[in-house]
Amino acid sequence: MDKSKQIEFMPVHLKDEKILSDFALPADRIRRVADRKNLLRYFTHCYYWENEKNLALAFIQEAHFHFTGHRAFIYAKKALNSKELRKLLSDLFKRHSHYLDLELIFCEQGPVASGDFRGLNVDFSENTYVEDSNGHLKRAVSCRVSRFHVLTKSIFIPAKNFALIVSCDDREDVLVRSAFIRNAEPVEDLSTKLFLTHLGVLDPEGRYDANLAASRAQDLMYPELLLEAERQIREYLSGNRRAFELPLKVEQGTDFQNKTWRALQDITYGSAISYEELASHVIEDGEEARYFARAVGNACGRNPLVIFVPCHRVIGKQGDLVGFTGGVDIKSQLLNLELFNYEGFTG
Repeated sequence: MDKSKQIEFMPVHLKDEKILSDFALPADRIRRVADRKNLLRYFTHCYYWENEKNLALAFIQEAHFHFTGHRAFIYAKKALNSKELRKLLSDLFKRHSHYLDLELIFCEQGPVASGDFRGLNVDFSENTYVEDSNGHLKRAVSCRVSRFHVLTKSIFIPAKNFALIVSCDDREDVLVRSAFIRNAEPVEDLSTKLFLTHLGVLDPEGRYDANLAASRAQDLMYPELLLEAERQIREYLSGNRRAFELPLKVEQGTDFQNKTWRALQDITYGSAISYEELASHVIEDGEEARYFARAVGNACGRNPLVIFVPCHRVIGKQGDLVGFTGGVDIKSQLLNLELFNYEGFTG
């Protein structure tokens, strides 16, 4: 098996035991269980997944007249941890673009490492059985996941009087976007609106409802990067973190915008500068900087990574709080948090 491939597609004939022998899963045993339940006539695909510490097989059963929905029977040498399982399921959905959801049947080693998974509610299936290593039938662990459940690239982080949506590019493993969602205000961005609708945190008029967010459990399989971003954001909002240690894709705009966003990253926690002073860090000719105060202000307004790229630390020349994508009230609270350790947002 080529170690460079984390998952390899191959047809399954249930006669070749070359790969199955690594799992102590003879093909005739799998066929016998399938025939006994009279549900599985054949498996249409098999995926072999491998990393440095684990091996897994996923047998795909396409929907047909005996049942509805697609199924994946998953065997693993060891219990899969959250990162391994998400990678495996992500690749399955990407290879089968017509799958809206999958019923997962976990065999032999169980679904995931204990206490290491968020977003997958597993239970014992009432009508699905597999053979254990002694040839005895046992009830399998089963659950259902959707494409949205697995392939999400955003995480929703509710705070005291607003929420933050953080998005990543999992191909490059970097954060690409963070945006404020204000309580009781309509959500205009379509993709954000669809995401929040799935989470059930919008009222009938399409406005974010913080009360709904407090009562909703998130059931998505997030990439590790997003879970780490959530942890660091919560530490920051509670006053326990001064700097973020996360990969950011800042270069997303024009040359001038990119220079402005890079300059913003140099403003340290607990400090604030004017737009004119920020311009002096962007424009090489210091004498001309004062003419670019409005331009850097516009660049701040297009900042794709709010909080991580701290445009809230830029204020008016006279110390007034002007312009902020999240609203001047949120800007004031962020500065109070940083400058005076005033009050965290998570209380």
